[in-house]
Amino acid sequence: MNKFSLLAGAIIAASVAWPLNEGRVALASEPVMPPAVVGQMRGYVFTRFMFARPATNLATDCPQGLSLSLRDSFIAQLPPEDRPKAEQIKGFGQVGSMVLATDNPANGLKLGEPEEALKLLSDVEHEAKIRSRRDPHRHTICNNPADYKGVGYRTIDHTGTGSGLNLDGTADGSATATTCAHKKFTGADGTPGVDNQFWRVAGCIAVYRNGGLDWDSSIRTGDWAVLMEVSMPKSGGPDGDVDVDFYSSKDSLTLDAGGKIPPGLSLEYIDDPQLIAKTHGRIDHGVLTTEPVDFTYKYDNQIVHERWSFEGARFRLQMLPDGGLKGQMGAYADADTFYGYTVKPQTIDGANANNIDCPGFYAALHTLADGHRDPKTGACSALSVAFDLQAIPAFVIHPQKTADAGTRDR
Repeated sequence: MNKFSLLAGAIIAASVAWPLNEGRVALASEPVMPPAVVGQMRGYVFTRFMFARPATNLATDCPQGLSLSLRDSFIAQLPPEDRPKAEQIKGFGQVGSMVLATDNPANGLKLGEPEEALKLLSDVEHEAKIRSRRDPHRHTICNNPADYKGVGYRTIDHTGTGSGLNLDGTADGSATATTCAHKKFTGADGTPGVDNQFWRVAGCIAVYRNGGLDWDSSIRTGDWAVLMEVSMPKSGGPDGDVDVDFYSSKDSLTLDAGGKIPPGLSLEYIDDPQLIAKTHGRIDHGVLTTEPVDFTYKYDNQIVHERWSFEGARFRLQMLPDGGLKGQMGAYADADTFYGYTVKPQTIDGANANNIDCPGFYAALHTLADGHRDPKTGACSALSVAFDLQAIPAFVIHPQKTADAGTRDR
C-alpha cells in the first residue's frame, strides 16, 4: 500500500471513536484536528523536544550567579603575570586561539598567538587553522575535558522547584540497587520526587535556562523530528492499554504561511532498528504514560549531527483539546556519551560562544550522576535528564520494505 492510499484510508477513519479520545474535551470555538489515523493507529510528530528548563528564579537556583565562561575560567587559572594581558583578549576567534594554545595542561596554561599574528595569515592558512581548531581528535580543553580543570563552575543544589519525572521510584532520592543517593526536586505543579540531575548540572548556564538557546529550533528548519504512533494492543488488554512506538523522521517538516508546523503532515520514518523504540503505555483521564524503554533518535543542527541515546525513557503526555499532546520525557543518559553529543561537538568556538566551561561541565556530569550504579564500587556513571515535549497530529508512514538495505537512510 502506498502513501496515498494510506492517507486516504486515514482520512476516512478519522471520525472513528477510540480510547485515545478519553478525557479530551474540545471547546466548540476551538479548531480541532483529531489525532491522525491510519487504521487503528494514531500518529504524532513532536514539534518541541528540548531539555526541560523551568521558569525558576536565577537567584534561587544559583545564589552565586551564573557559572564562569570558558574564557573567564581559563584566565583565572593563568599565571598571575599573564592575566592582565589575557583580559584584553575578547574577540571570538582570539579567545579560541588563546585557549587552544595549551595542548598539555600538565605543563601549565599559556597564552596563544597575539591578534596581530593572526591578521598576517593568508586565506589558506586561516582556513587550515579553522579546521585544526575544530578537529575532534585534537587534544583540547573541550575534546579532553577530564585532563583540565574548571574554575567557578556552579550547579543547582536546592530541593525546590525543578522539572522532570520520578525515575527511581523513591520519594527522597535514597540509593537503590541501580541508582545513587541524590537530591530531588518538586515539580512546578507540586509533584514530589522529581529526578533531573542534568538540570542541576546545566541550570547555572544562561543558554540552558528558560529563555536561553532554542536547542530544538532545527525541528522547524526540517533537520530532524521524532514521530510517535499509538495503537490498541494486538494482544488485547484492559481499556486504556496501548502500544507506543517512536521513530526518527526521514522526511523534513514543512511550515505553513504563518511559519508554524501544521497538523496532518505525512512523514515517513527511517527504517533503522536503532531508531525505533517500542513500548507499552496507558491512557487514563486524558494522560498517556509509557513504560520505560531504551530510546535513540537522530539529532541534527548546523554543527551537531548525532544519535542521542537514552535508557529507561518514559513519557507522560497530556492530551489537549486541539488534538495535540504536551508533557515530558524522563530518562537516564550515560555521562560520557551525553557530553559527547551535547558539548563536545560544539567545539571550542561553540563552547566559547555559549559560555560553557567544558572541564567544569564534564566534571559536574560525573559528580551529579545518579544512574548506572556500579554494584562493586557504588559509583554512578549516568544521570537523570528531562525533556519538555509538544506534539501535533501527523500521519506516520511506514516505509516500504526493500531487499537492498543499503538504500535505507542511515
